[in-house]
This record gives sequence, structure tokens and C-alpha cells, in this order.
Amino acid sequence: FEKDIIIRENEKMEGSYLLKQFIKEGRLIEKLPKLEEIREYYRKQFEKLPDELKIIDKKVGYPVIISDELEKLLHEIKGRQGR
Repeated sequence: FEKDIIIRENEKMEGSYLLKQFIKEGRLIEKLPKLEEIREYYRKQFEKLPDELKIIDKKVGYPVIISDELEKLLHEIKGRQGR
């Protein structure tokens, strides 16, 4: 783990996506994982974290980046609000 990047839904990015859609328009579109699968995924991900990020009461910096496309959209919206 080195950083998180916040992107728009339609953007493609290298790396792993943190969110996965399971329900769309009220319908299940992806088979839900079993509880044991969720536990195992969490355990493996947690093991990969640097130790300093596992300490809950210690403040540690971790970079979070906003994609260029999302940053551009943000400036467009702010420009419209200023009219």
C-alpha cells in the first residue's frame, strides 16, 4: 500500500479498486461473497498494511490523490457556483 487515488466511476486506473458494485437499480448484479470469504480477504489485506497504519490511536500520513479528471470536474462545478 502506497497511496489511494479517488477517480470517477468511468475512469480506468492501475491498481486495485476498493469498491465493487453488487446491487444496481435494486437488483443483485454480482454474487455476494460468503462471510468466510470476506474474513479471509480482510485478513490478507490487513497483513499487507504497514505496521504504523495498524495502530488505531497513532496519526500517520497516507497519501490520497484525486484524479486529474475528477479535479477538472470539481473546478467546473466551483466555476458554475461562482456565477
